[in-house]
Amino acid sequence: HELNDSAKRALTQENAMLQESIEALKEELSKKTLENQELLSCKHDLSDLLSKAQDDKRTLENELAAVSHAKEVLSSSFKTCSSDSEMLTKERTELQDECQKLSREVAIMKENLTMEKEARKLDKESFLLEHMKLQSNISCLEKEIKELREQNKELLTEKELLVQEKEKSETKLAEISKERETLSAETKELTSSIKQLESDFISLSKSKAELQDLH
Repeated sequence: HELNDSAKRALTQENAMLQESIEALKEELSKKTLENQELLSCKHDLSDLLSKAQDDKRTLENELAAVSHAKEVLSSSFKTCSSDSEMLTKERTELQDECQKLSREVAIMKENLTMEKEARKLDKESFLLEHMKLQSNISCLEKEIKELREQNKELLTEKELLVQEKEKSETKLAEISKERETLSAETKELTSSIKQLESDFISLSKSKAELQDLH
């Protein structure tokens, strides 16, 4: 009976130490939970597990045979919590590194965006200047086209006058050609008459000479 009491006291002390370990684990879990809110559900599961273990511990205080099993369960929970704590610490470090990397990338993107905005602003100004130049050139071209149309109109009028003048000249040339043909025919007739008269004159002269010789 004394051995049993001694064993119970030892187990009670051990349970007290385990209780202290559990409290320490709960505090550690609370700290890790605050640092890693994204793992809140995991913390709740662990808290439920620890609460159940505490209930089991109080229930098993009167059950000497089950204390060792409870100890093993709590030791396993402690190892699991320690492992989870290390994993959360590692993930937290990785997340911090990733956040820093993303911050640098965002800064670079902002700088590039600012440069792009400046470049587009310059492009817009250049485009406006080019547009103004083109508008001015278009106005000049429209003016030149208007002047050319006026000149073409004048040239068309002049062309019509020249065509009319040409038609008159062609008509007059045809009349002159016809008159020339008539004069040419008359000239041929006169030439033939003159030749005939010369022949007649020679004959008459010859006859006259013959008559003079007879007298």
